[in-house]
Amino acid sequence: MKILVKLICSLAVVLLGWMSGPAMAADIPCKTAKLIVPWKAGGGTHVLFSIFEKTIQNLDVTPKIKVVTVPGQGGNKGAKEARKAKADGCTLFAIHQSAITSYLNGRIDFSFEAFDTVALLTSTPDILGAAGSAPWNTLAELDQAAKAAPGTILTSMCHLMAHDSE
Repeated sequence: MKILVKLICSLAVVLLGWMSGPAMAADIPCKTAKLIVPWKAGGGTHVLFSIFEKTIQNLDVTPKIKVVTVPGQGGNKGAKEARKAKADGCTLFAIHQSAITSYLNGRIDFSFEAFDTVALLTSTPDILGAAGSAPWNTLAELDQAAKAAPGTILTSMCHLMAHDSE
């Protein structure tokens, strides 16, 4: 619950900064922009961006935002749809560290550089950890072991918030 409160407060700070910043005329040809959340409805990312959607709906701005879930392939199905969209501001994408993980694991052939950042709504810490029985004690030792035996060290990722990956 504390994490959700912190995320909502962070979102409020970002929105206040966005609203109080200098006005910029954007030439966006749609009245409602589609914001792709690449996971099932109800997960942490969907909840966060649904709050953002509701906030934008209550502001006197155009375009409005409509959250659209595109679940599948661990977030990659939505990422692929967002990447194919016309770069006109009418399609936005809720991207996070899963994009780099999928790229590094060879599941997709693109990562963050395929998109233009328009807003940073949250920040998620990435922590590298290992079992106490792991043979390395430092990142340098892990790096050396990985280079000495490519493809032999298994990796994974997890999130502090619930997230419905497929």
